[in-house]
Amino acid sequence: MRQNIANILVVPATNLNGRGLTAYSSIIAGVPYQVYSAGYFKLSVMIHESSHSMDAYALRDVTQSLGYPAGTDYSSTKNFQGAWQKDSAIVTKYASTNWAENFAEVGQYLGVPNIVIPGGVETGKYGDGWKKVANQMGNFQARLESLIFPNPSSGQCTFKVPTTPAIHYGSERRVPQHPGDVNLHKPL
Repeated sequence: MRQNIANILVVPATNLNGRGLTAYSSIIAGVPYQVYSAGYFKLSVMIHESSHSMDAYALRDVTQSLGYPAGTDYSSTKNFQGAWQKDSAIVTKYASTNWAENFAEVGQYLGVPNIVIPGGVETGKYGDGWKKVANQMGNFQARLESLIFPNPSSGQCTFKVPTTPAIHYGSERRVPQHPGDVNLHKPL
């Protein structure tokens, strides 16, 4: 998933421009980046935020091939929403926030674990609850497994979104603006 992110910024601040800062992903100048504050740069949050990048950036060709305009997140398509309609639950309460958060929660809690855990979530560690969201999980996996692991037999990454030049801080520190409360997604 890291190969689909141009830059990762970890800041010591817990407050940015008067707002609490945890972690977020965004697309700037056509490339995805992520910002994490202290205490949020951990694997589970990285998988969630990386799922946002996969939704908005890595699957952009898929959404356009399905007839959606450029810039449409995959989670906003009938393909992912159709999988959701077939399921009887959502992964977490937070997943009900909007389609993008639902996609990221599926990735964090079931999609990526099902790809990387030998035997997947069916091993019993996850109980039977995953069956209630099996269509969303399967949709995530079907669309992303080959992008996350393009050549699994070699164990090598075969591409990387170019990293932008480093920002050198002087006496004035600058960080990207937090996207705030802007919500471009329809609620579930």
